[in-house]
Amino acid sequence: MRRLARAVPVVVLALSGLAACATPSASVPPLYSPAEQRAQCERHGGWWRLDDLRGDFCEPNGQM
Repeated sequence: MRRLARAVPVVVLALSGLAACATPSASVPPLYSPAEQRAQCERHGGWWRLDDLRGDFCEPNGQM
């Protein structure tokens, strides 16, 4: 009986850990908005490129 009493908390902890992994995680918002990223890119001399497939990106100046 004592073995069963010791095993129950271990099983409960294992099942709760698996349940925590199965729940979807909260999404993390982006650190900077696209407008802020574009402004920072242009401030540093780059060109802001619009790309629907990969997402917009900053093309740095070759002389940097």
